[in-house]
Amino acid sequence: MFISDTIKSEVITVTPRLAKQLLEQNTGNRKISKTNLARVKTAMERNEWVLNGEAIKIAKDGRILDGQHRLHASVETDTTFDTLIVYGLDDDTQESMDAGKSRTASDALAIRGYKSTHSLAAITTAIIKAEQWSIKAAVTTASSFYAVTTKQVVDRVEREPALTDLVRTAVKFPKVGLSGKTAGLLY
Repeated sequence: MFISDTIKSEVITVTPRLAKQLLEQNTGNRKISKTNLARVKTAMERNEWVLNGEAIKIAKDGRILDGQHRLHASVETDTTFDTLIVYGLDDDTQESMDAGKSRTASDALAIRGYKSTHSLAAITTAIIKAEQWSIKAAVTTASSFYAVTTKQVVDRVEREPALTDLVRTAVKFPKVGLSGKTAGLLY
């Protein structure tokens, strides 16, 4: 399946069954990140996963080079998704994959022109986690159990412009052992 001596690409629909078949060729890949897998699963469950040009990459021999988190998320959430697939790549191309910085909720907010985006993203994420799970979930570092997507954060800020005022207020709190995120959440 998808074995080729020349580099080819196409947009395909990945079903959970196809994802499972492709994962059988997932040898020699990096360890699964529970945090990243949780984010991808959450995005797929919320129908936020869109065809965006990021490809599942496959070596000449059919081995998965990039895309294992998406494939696992498809299987685990029983979700079908469209994706670009590139196959016929040399094995050594894997070493240069994912070398760039991941785009964060803070980055997405900055692109939309918001200020203090690190605090805005952190406080908004904490509010979402507190509403969905608990205050403890909002301030814990165990993020793989409480995944919030970038789209959730951006949509919330867009719907509630008062969150930007909350950030300005939260950063003025005197430092009493609380992070800005926790101060904003509690305020």
